[in-house]
Amino acid sequence: MTTTTTTTTTTTTTTTTTLAVTCVPADRADLQGCDFTNADLTNANLTNATLFGADLTGANLTDANLTDANLTGANLEGVIGYKP
Repeated sequence: MTTTTTTTTTTTTTTTTTLAVTCVPADRADLQGCDFTNADLTNANLTNATLFGADLTGANLTDANLTDANLTGANLEGVIGYKP
């Protein structure tokens, strides 16, 4: 009697892209639905920007200007430097 054993190994690779944006002049920008996951938006000027439905999960918004920005439906989970 012969026994055959087969082993299958599956490797999953996850790639994370970090977006670093400095001095973003995005005044009145239409950024609805954009993915800013883990983005560095420190000091970004997002005055009057439309971020409707944008994903800002884990983004750094330290000292970002969000005056009159539309964040309706935006995902702010884990955002750094911003308190709605």
